[in-house]
Amino acid sequence: MIDGLKDAQSGNQDQEEETGTDRKQDGWMTSGEQQVHSGRGRHKIGGNGRHLQRATSCSGWTKPLMAAMWLTAFGAGADDGDDIDEAPVHHILDVLAVVDKPMLDYWIEAPGAGSREKVIEEIKSLFFEINFVFQSLREFNLNVEIRLEDIVFPNSSIVPVVKVENNVVDSITAGMSFARYLNQHRYTYDHAMYITKYDLHGYGVKDTKGVGKVNSACKNFSISRIEGRRDYNTVRIAAHELGHCLGANHDNVKDSKCKGKYIMSTGVKPAGDPKFWYFSKCTATAIKKYIKSLGKNNCLERSNNPSIISKRMGELVDKDDMCRRLYGSKVSPFYASGDKLCYKLRCLSQQPVEPCVTPEGVKCAQNKKCFMGHCV
Repeated sequence: MIDGLKDAQSGNQDQEEETGTDRKQDGWMTSGEQQVHSGRGRHKIGGNGRHLQRATSCSGWTKPLMAAMWLTAFGAGADDGDDIDEAPVHHILDVLAVVDKPMLDYWIEAPGAGSREKVIEEIKSLFFEINFVFQSLREFNLNVEIRLEDIVFPNSSIVPVVKVENNVVDSITAGMSFARYLNQHRYTYDHAMYITKYDLHGYGVKDTKGVGKVNSACKNFSISRIEGRRDYNTVRIAAHELGHCLGANHDNVKDSKCKGKYIMSTGVKPAGDPKFWYFSKCTATAIKKYIKSLGKNNCLERSNNPSIISKRMGELVDKDDMCRRLYGSKVSPFYASGDKLCYKLRCLSQQPVEPCVTPEGVKCAQNKKCFMGHCV
């Protein structure tokens, strides 16, 4: 057993996951970019999972520095018209990360990974980045922190292989399999996230990246499932799904007042808008409303887990390896510098390829790193 994760036995179990272009069925959200599914709310039962240990440093990104950057990027007050007491209540969502065995094997093979220990380090960094995205809600006097309950690697695929065809699985099947898996193991969590290698299809769409249910936090089976991409855009996908579970709908729908390409928008290309890493005021309002509706069932007021301290993703995976993860071994990055590098990571190939998201922490100049699309 490795510190920070727990292996789990997994039998023949079904599960389903989905993401679409912009559909909603019975509370399930699907989007071309992301979605959310509901799982079991905070049920502190058993305690079979091993809690992650707090790291002692984060390679230059110290906690005071990160706090200063949060305040600089997002502010600490409320938007016009919001009520301010003195400081926003601190809400904490403890997330159990379950990485399917095919995904673990695929991740270990990724350029720059090579071992399960390195994958664990990258998963911690992934959730560190997800939590950082949630700090954009501080602008609207809302403080939501994402913490890791545990990282679990089942010993076999959660979705039976007979349910998978050409690496594609129906998202509903994936969700049902995940729910059955969680029923068989007494884990502790507020929300469980299933990270799979399989291509999720369902609800009439084929470009699903994640799936989940709105208003599921602190309720039975608060779960989501996402496609593991081994790249930095996974941060945005996961943050989008967690936004759904906390009560947020899509931003770029017909009747939405928040039309920018925010986190909760669908079909947004990497770094296609300055708001790419921000939650909108609409999202903040929806989350506040949902948390208030929980009343005595609010599971977000307490946590036994430490805050996540990790290296930034760009410090763990260099530019070359990130391009190779996305487009193969013959691809290399275009060596821009400064803000140009931090806005988009352009990979060079014999065939045209789309720019990808530049990971936070990539070195962009002497003694400078990428932060929120800027070289600082």
